[in-house]
Amino acid sequence: MRFNGLHNYIIIIGNSLILYSAFLTSRVWKITLIFVGLAILGFYACFGIDGLIQYRHEKQYQKMKELNKTENML
Repeated sequence: MRFNGLHNYIIIIGNSLILYSAFLTSRVWKITLIFVGLAILGFYACFGIDGLIQYRHEKQYQKMKELNKTENML
């Protein structure tokens, strides 16, 4: 797993949302922020930074493949 700046930012954002929710008085906002923070951390735990990079590369590969198809048609 590569530890770069994005790795740190994702964890900081997820944790700070959960911690910030402790200072809110509104119960709805408190629960919302806790779930958003957990969702960010959970998504990151499941896919990780390598998973996100691989997903982006696959998307780019699909675009290139379709571009080659259209060029071959011409």
